[in-house]
Amino acid sequence: MVSKNQQEFLYVPLGGVGEIGMNMYLYGFGNKQNRKWIMVDAGIAFADDSQPGVESIIADTAFIENELDNLLGIFITHAHEDHQGALDKIWPILDVPIYGTPFSTNLIARKLAETNFADDVEMINVQQGDSITVGPFTVEFIPVTHSIPEANALAITTELGTVVHTGDWKLDSNPVIGRTTDIKRLKQLGEAGVLALIGDSTNVFRSGQSPTEHEVGQNLADAIKGASGCIAITSFASNAARVYSIIKAAEAADKNVVIAGRSLWRIIDIAREEGYFSDLPHLYDQNDFDTLPHNNTVVVVTGTQGEARAALARIAKGEHPAVKLRANDTVIFSSTTIPGNEKSVGYVVNALADADINIINSQTHKVHVTGHPLREEMIQMYEWLKPETSIPVHGEVMHVREHLKLAKSLGIKNTVKALNGTMVRLAPGKTKVIGEVEHGRIYEDGNLLTPAWDGPVKERRKLSFVGIVTISIVFDRKGKLRAEPEIFSMGLPEYDDEGVSMFDIIADKVDEIIQAMPNGVRKKENAAREAFRIGVRRQVERIWGKKTIVQIMLSYVD
Repeated sequence: MVSKNQQEFLYVPLGGVGEIGMNMYLYGFGNKQNRKWIMVDAGIAFADDSQPGVESIIADTAFIENELDNLLGIFITHAHEDHQGALDKIWPILDVPIYGTPFSTNLIARKLAETNFADDVEMINVQQGDSITVGPFTVEFIPVTHSIPEANALAITTELGTVVHTGDWKLDSNPVIGRTTDIKRLKQLGEAGVLALIGDSTNVFRSGQSPTEHEVGQNLADAIKGASGCIAITSFASNAARVYSIIKAAEAADKNVVIAGRSLWRIIDIAREEGYFSDLPHLYDQNDFDTLPHNNTVVVVTGTQGEARAALARIAKGEHPAVKLRANDTVIFSSTTIPGNEKSVGYVVNALADADINIINSQTHKVHVTGHPLREEMIQMYEWLKPETSIPVHGEVMHVREHLKLAKSLGIKNTVKALNGTMVRLAPGKTKVIGEVEHGRIYEDGNLLTPAWDGPVKERRKLSFVGIVTISIVFDRKGKLRAEPEIFSMGLPEYDDEGVSMFDIIADKVDEIIQAMPNGVRKKENAAREAFRIGVRRQVERIWGKKTIVQIMLSYVD
């Protein structure tokens, strides 16, 4: 039992556990009356078909909003959108310094430059390998390899001990760009003692160790040399090492390189500024595509996940303003499909196939490698750190459960399943769950942030299945119909199975209800409105089999 004045080291995930993406974690220190907090990462998840109109999803920050005076800063492990993409939406609420390595802060600053509060944000650069002390926390940025430069694990230390938050990582002896995972430092931390490993679970079901980024670059070079026609290659724009490998592979094949996509140019510019892309050949803009020999050109494009507005999807549909592919050209997917995006990627692949364009992907050639540790790499991390406790993050529930089983099999004495909203006491005493905080999801709905439990998105989802009928009816005060009812519908079938117009079916039903409605009911607005609504809805359901949404606009005139 911990007294109210006892200092505690706490961990609270708000997003990123039991799901892929939307990473947001809190670490707290102090007693129950006076706790200080830091946030690790502030990412987004992308909406799917079940959230119509939603741009992205972020974790609900209500809990930490009640602790704003005690929030000391936001620490960014790396610059992927699922780890920093919410900053341009939530920073004005939190209003604290952002700490990150130069590549990350450069990318974040460019994104924030599109907001009206960019000049107010305090951005603090921390070099990889350095530590920074904020209040009761000392945070060390430990270099790890990932699919973006300057990814870091964080060693978070208080007077009660150290935890290691791995962020996204992998082992790669030849990452092409950036530093390798600092195994020596991880071993040193393990020897000194680690309270808990809060670690990546993404590939816990995949055995072995992944190939190096250098090997992928060699495979890309072979694929480019063997491909026909103009070659378009799509990869995650943020994977600077992959973009570099693609460009160098094209250069080795003596091909011109076109960059198509704003996000690609942004990463290239940032990488150049940070000293990573010093030996690239001349790069052409997409508007130069028509001026270059078609069969001697490689186009690097955005759109690995089939995003409708990205370059590859527009190319596949023949709608790109500058880049046009022909039959027997080649598209290379140097990427993997994120769970949930299979349908959108499938649309793009099928559109390319329909245009007789050749397709190369990681199933046909080794042109992609994961940015997350495989099972044997995870085992090595446990051997180096020797943590007292395992707390899995960054994975769906099945990944978290398997990660816990793996940790137990390695002799980790304490394992904690902490899903979003769980409060964990790391120290003093045995690490364990001690409660739950307010948590949930917030939708980016146009320019607004809307709680996921709020009505608009649910209403849109229902509309997408059952459509809507709106009927305008005007009575006078005596209950006499004063104008022909007006009927509007969206999302309904045009005809029934016998070819009768659905509009006529609804109009006939409205007339029938009017004729049958007693004069006294016509004068009672609520009763009349409900009679029309229920009658039309039942008629549509009888014909179509679905309960459409019916709105009745009932007016009375003198």
